[in-house]
Amino acid sequence: MRYSMAAASLAHTYGNVTMFINDWLLNLFPKDYFKTNYINSTIAYRDFATFNNNRKAFIKKQKPMLLVRPRIEIDVEDELPINQTYFANRIYDVMNEDIETGNLQNFFYDRDNTRQIQFLMNALRINFDVSLVVETMMEQINLVHYFKNRVRQERGMTIIGYLESFISRDIMYVLAKDAGFEDVFTEEGKHRMGEFLTYVNNHSMYPVTMKYKNSSGRHEFFRLHQTHLNLIINGLSIDDLSKKGVVSNEAIINFTVTCDFTTAGMYVYTSENEEVFEDIFSKFTDDIGADFTPVLTPQVIFGTTLPNGWNIYMTPAFEIDTDEVPYPLPFEELMNTSLLEAVDYHRKNGIPLTTFLAVEVLKNNKTMDPEKGEYYIDWDNLTLYVNNCNIIQEYRFILSVHTLYLNDLLADIVKFREEK
Repeated sequence: MRYSMAAASLAHTYGNVTMFINDWLLNLFPKDYFKTNYINSTIAYRDFATFNNNRKAFIKKQKPMLLVRPRIEIDVEDELPINQTYFANRIYDVMNEDIETGNLQNFFYDRDNTRQIQFLMNALRINFDVSLVVETMMEQINLVHYFKNRVRQERGMTIIGYLESFISRDIMYVLAKDAGFEDVFTEEGKHRMGEFLTYVNNHSMYPVTMKYKNSSGRHEFFRLHQTHLNLIINGLSIDDLSKKGVVSNEAIINFTVTCDFTTAGMYVYTSENEEVFEDIFSKFTDDIGADFTPVLTPQVIFGTTLPNGWNIYMTPAFEIDTDEVPYPLPFEELMNTSLLEAVDYHRKNGIPLTTFLAVEVLKNNKTMDPEKGEYYIDWDNLTLYVNNCNIIQEYRFILSVHTLYLNDLLADIVKFREEK
């Protein structure tokens, strides 16, 4: 039995939490109240694209504004109790041969082939310095008391949310190599990505999601997990009005949100097939320092119970990275053979695909409307086309499948072929 360790990109997770808290703050206020929402951090560096990209005109900031500045705390061992337990501390080192005595949490397990992925839990903290900027003192007074009454101050609260923990490409590559899917990381074998994801999710305790990297050709994989985010709001205060000449033009409300949460800090892959561990770490050595965009995890989708028999099949996130409109997103490679066969059967026989497929496209956390022409799907070429394009927004293509119907249909198709 051999094993391989790879760090989880906690920068991705901090970015994921940042987007979650920003969205939570927005929802505390009336819909579309803020004209400007800005995250001042390299964690969310794509926000700067609004100003740096020469394809976009400079967008003048307008009030009311919601400004968020994340600050990461590292030295919180004594303040977060879980860090004092074996859940978040290694009780073995690299020299130990008996990895089974470790304190790792289960994630992926293929019992038949004795291969598994586990993770080491971490408890983390991030602070958000928040400023609400309005025009007048009257707005400032009304808004600060609205906020004070809207959500508790100086007392802890807990929110249950979904995060996506980045899984090192090294770990996913060695799993693919071990399971016979090594070619999915090549141009020639990328059409098997759907089969690979189906295999992974069939043996995983957590859904494995992905981010579609169609420009670079490298996908990113995530472990979707539910977590408790422990929050406290403190330091609510107001600033004196600033003036431009004799006219006041800026009134500011300040406060800080402290957020504690747990996630994976390291992933460990174990297998009895020692050959798969050879020469893997030269494949994706830039994982830790690679550029990335924080993933905005759609809480409504993953927190909603689907109708009986329906399951979420894939949820690839993607970005608009060109001037091309409509923006194309080919998705054939993400669909497994059974699903492709079912799509072909329904189209040939004139049966609506909505019988077993449900499509939803999100722009950040808002559902896009195909009736308004915001997107459409070319089922001939299995490509999603997005018309409502914005380079600083994140998109997600969600495909749900009526699994019970599909299984019965495929069984009937196989039986029909055998009878012929």
